[in-house]
Amino acid sequence: MAAGLYAADLDSCLLSLCKLVPATGFSDRWMGGVNNSSSSRLEMTEALMQLQMQLMAQLVAAAAAAAAAAAAAAAAAGGLSVSISTRQQVFSRCLQDLEWSSSDATLRPLLSVLLAVAPFAELSAQQQQQQQQQQQQQQQGRGHDDQEEEAEQHSWPQDEAVSGLRQLLQQLQPVVRSSKRLSADTTQQMVQLFFHPAMFKNSELAAYISSHLTPFGLTQGGVRLSVTLMSHLCSAVLGPEPQLLHSHLPHITHMCAFSLFVEKVTQQAALQQQKCDASVLLPARVVLCSFLLQLARSRAQPAFLRRLLLQLLDVAEAAAPQYAWLGSREAGQGSGANAIKVAVWQALCLLAPWVDDDLAAEVLPRGWQCLLSCHQHGNIRPQLQLFLLVLLKDRPQAVERYLLPALNTYETSSYQTTVSVIILVLFLLLESGPQGSPHFMPLLRALLPWALHHRHAVRVPVQALLHVVFSRHMESIQQQLGRQDAQLLQQVRRFLQQNDETVKLRQRQALVDLEGFSLQQEASLEGVFGVREAELEQLCDGEGDAAGLLWPLHVRERLPLDVLKALPGALKAVSKREGGSSSQRGGGAVDEASEAVAAGDAGDGDELQQPPAGGSAAVYQFRPQVESALFDEACADRVEALVAGRAAAAGLVVCASLLDNVPNMAGLCRTCESMSVEALVLSSRAVVATEAFKRQSVTSERWLRLLEVGGADVAALLQERRQAGYTIIGIEQATNSVPLQSYTFPKHCILLLGNEQNGIPVSLLPLLDVCLEIPMLGVTRSLNAHVSGAMAVWQYTQQHLPQPGS
Repeated sequence: MAAGLYAADLDSCLLSLCKLVPATGFSDRWMGGVNNSSSSRLEMTEALMQLQMQLMAQLVAAAAAAAAAAAAAAAAAGGLSVSISTRQQVFSRCLQDLEWSSSDATLRPLLSVLLAVAPFAELSAQQQQQQQQQQQQQQQGRGHDDQEEEAEQHSWPQDEAVSGLRQLLQQLQPVVRSSKRLSADTTQQMVQLFFHPAMFKNSELAAYISSHLTPFGLTQGGVRLSVTLMSHLCSAVLGPEPQLLHSHLPHITHMCAFSLFVEKVTQQAALQQQKCDASVLLPARVVLCSFLLQLARSRAQPAFLRRLLLQLLDVAEAAAPQYAWLGSREAGQGSGANAIKVAVWQALCLLAPWVDDDLAAEVLPRGWQCLLSCHQHGNIRPQLQLFLLVLLKDRPQAVERYLLPALNTYETSSYQTTVSVIILVLFLLLESGPQGSPHFMPLLRALLPWALHHRHAVRVPVQALLHVVFSRHMESIQQQLGRQDAQLLQQVRRFLQQNDETVKLRQRQALVDLEGFSLQQEASLEGVFGVREAELEQLCDGEGDAAGLLWPLHVRERLPLDVLKALPGALKAVSKREGGSSSQRGGGAVDEASEAVAAGDAGDGDELQQPPAGGSAAVYQFRPQVESALFDEACADRVEALVAGRAAAAGLVVCASLLDNVPNMAGLCRTCESMSVEALVLSSRAVVATEAFKRQSVTSERWLRLLEVGGADVAALLQERRQAGYTIIGIEQATNSVPLQSYTFPKHCILLLGNEQNGIPVSLLPLLDVCLEIPMLGVTRSLNAHVSGAMAVWQYTQQHLPQPGS
């Protein structure tokens, strides 16, 4: 388009486009002293604004292409270029339009123009020139100021460039909040503009980005923006600049542990971050871990890798004062502090295979002390065991120093620690074999006495291991033993192989996937997070769907993978036992439930999905596994009852948003799950992570759909449910109350419970279709809120339970 234009013509065209100002919604803040009353200005609609930006983008792109071609041909004149003054005016105009642009069609060309005219190249050149001048200052005492003054006459002044870029950075949050459904290309342009590598070389701009924009982009801009931003930071900012990589070590450490890309972190900020949407936080953290894995493979930054491992261990051990609050054991595995520990050990497991011998000697003692600590939950120990297993493999001296003494010490304070040690020995024996390790036979001899332990959790894995080891290596073992010892082990093998009870134990427990275990697979990105590297690359390029990757991420941290995989089979087993498919019987409850589970619809808002087509999620081999056929048969009765119960109470929603007492909420959660109600509404889902809630709920919150509606929004919830066909019922003593025992519940209804002290507010009473009252026969005139709700839930359930023979 601009091929036939001279530089002056190009500047004139761009300046003319800058003068086109829409009349609606704009103030008098216009650049360059242009007369606001000029008759040449046009009133422009949104479509005209898009056209204006597209024309400017085409002009700037054509100018850049022609200038590049001229430079390549070494032409001193005749090439197109845009003057500094024109770029300044275009940049200023685009900043003004950016404030009013919200659609993807307008933003895309606008961002393209800003990327082309922003003073990134000048800023980088000025920073590089300042560094060179500082180095040559002693050698060039004179002429320095004159050269700098002459250069400034032909470039964008640094103070003006920094001021303009600072105004640009302040536009990110308004643009993200006002824009809807931005495409992958527009999101990529936005990240390239607001997080340009040149701005990280300026201390003022870099500080503003780190403190304001990066935390916002990673948590509040949605999953597409968070993944694109983290990928850009890794590939375009941190990767090419070793100095920036080292200076951002605290940020990277805290992102791996707390999902916070900040230099310093507080307990309140870390725990509050764990309440954010996991679908946004997890993918960005996995992208960072993938970058660190690639960096470790290349062995390009060994000093950085060492510092990162040591800082991650500081968080895991709660060694540094700022992490001391992580030292106490949390009440439950779902707590925020426990999720932080899981995240730390996931990063450590990824980096462990690339640790050299010197660094292994430094980190092994610290990892071993963490293993011996009793303050580790069951979802942390598998990660910790994997980390140590990788470091112990192929290091015989470490095996002799740590594992053999632990096995030969029979006075143990914690059986959990003993199980962890046994699992480490178990997989080392499977990985090595009698011919592959000098410590195979010593470890086997030390392991044998633990098969006599009185605790089931210790005895069964040892017996399962011995059975596999004897089956694989019995002939080699006999060659290294005397005749009597070999005969004794042969008898043990025969007992483990033929005894009915030991066979049943192995089938029922199946503690680990012994046959399919691969240490290399477990310590990979797919083994730790359940996501293949190729899928993650597609996601970072904007070609993949983030939702398709969240299934293994959620499952790995929240639910046993084997149970989710086996549930569809169990439901099908129920269907077959009843004599045919549900479509043949004319009922669809079982098939619908099977399809829901197969699709990952757990009903708790976590949006669990099946693994992407073409592959399955990695088997978590350190977690107890269940044989599918045995699980199907054992759970058929329970699943059948659950399906029937869910169908019976599919229309009841219990609203407890007005309750204040945490034990009341927890008890109500347990009751609602037991009666299989459709959903329980709480004022805040964060309450389920408290110790008081978990003591009363006994994990029922995992299997019940929980909705979050604040007390101020209850009226809106009731009106929305009424429009959906639900009857609004309140439990309250009022003038026209109906006795609970005489009321016939409709199929679809929402049950509103009042506050423990004040009951249902007067403002909500007109929204109720009916008030139910529980008759009081004693002196006390009220019941506990949880008890009242439980009685009403049971009354509804017994009315809608299927009758025998129906």
